[in-house]
Amino acid sequence: MPANSISEVIDQLNQIIILARQNSDRAGYFAALYKKVTMAVSDRIKENYFDDNERMEKLDVVFANRYLDAWEQYKSGKPCSTSWQLAFDAASSWKPMVIDHLVAGMNAHIGLDLGIAAATVSPGAKINDVHDDFNKINAVLNAMVNDVKSDLYAMWPLSKFIT
Repeated sequence: MPANSISEVIDQLNQIIILARQNSDRAGYFAALYKKVTMAVSDRIKENYFDDNERMEKLDVVFANRYLDAWEQYKSGKPCSTSWQLAFDAASSWKPMVIDHLVAGMNAHIGLDLGIAAATVSPGAKINDVHDDFNKINAVLNAMVNDVKSDLYAMWPLSKFIT
């Protein structure tokens, strides 16, 4: 079921994380990272950080639903986009470092889903209106990098030598 708010996105991400833990599904690492990012964006929206907080919440939800839909399709054996299919298949059958799974998920989500979500929320020439808020999202993400690296290092100490 599509999420209608950021809190519903977080609830659905929590469900994916719980199932991933129960099933030792490495795809849960992306869901956990995505939850952290979504919570950070939600916090900034509540602080009126963005130029258009209402649009950014809508963008966040439309964007997240792309991932949530792909996850549901994959888990129910239905076709999903090729980029998500590859990311989910790799998480279930390939055992590289977790960073590889995170990058595969980010590639599918940012490389495909973000453009579609942005064009949905700000169609045509309105896409230019999102520019400054995109830069603000990048600042939010940049502020999270060291915490994410610390989390990875805590789970896999040797990863600090290759990230």
